[in-house]
Amino acid sequence: MSSQGFVADFIEAWNRHDAKSVAEMHSQDFTGEDVGEATPHHGRSGVCQRTKRYLLAFPDLQIQAEETLINGDQLVILWRAKGTHTGAFMNIPPTERKVTFRGVSLLWVQDKKITRGVYMWDVAGLLRELRLLPDL
Repeated sequence: MSSQGFVADFIEAWNRHDAKSVAEMHSQDFTGEDVGEATPHHGRSGVCQRTKRYLLAFPDLQIQAEETLINGDQLVILWRAKGTHTGAFMNIPPTERKVTFRGVSLLWVQDKKITRGVYMWDVAGLLRELRLLPDL
């Protein structure tokens, strides 16, 4: 499978809301950092829990890869996510607001499994969309 195909499959698993498939695309010893979470997540179980947290908060979540850069075993995905905030997220009760937010995922892939991930996304932009932060 090509790296572009891998990215397409990864985004498709998210958009199917298939936390198990998302987790299976990661190695057993995966380590990930998400700017929206206080602690790193580890292994497939950590990935599955993280994925479910997003999907519980935004049950209609859809992600679009806007740009993908590939450098050897590193993938960089610029993405846009849309969803409705109907579940608690980051200790924020549901607002029922439709939101769009963007981010970048840096992924290290070996043997067709993600071994490390760093997820940087516009937390402030999401909070503005939820009307919890004023426009700057």
